[in-house]
Amino acid sequence: MSQQTLSRPVTGQTWQGWSRLQVVLHWLVVGLIILQYIDSESMEALFDATFEASA
Repeated sequence: MSQQTLSRPVTGQTWQGWSRLQVVLHWLVVGLIILQYIDSESMEALFDATFEASA
């Protein structure tokens, strides 16, 4: 058995060894972080309004 055969990825994995699910979850988290950064100002306003209303 050659070394190349041993290092070949298992079916359902990318060539780097990450499963498709891991790659999708990674990019989903990246997208959510970007969305949170873009939407942070309105979230801050909502947070402040919530505490002002409850005080």
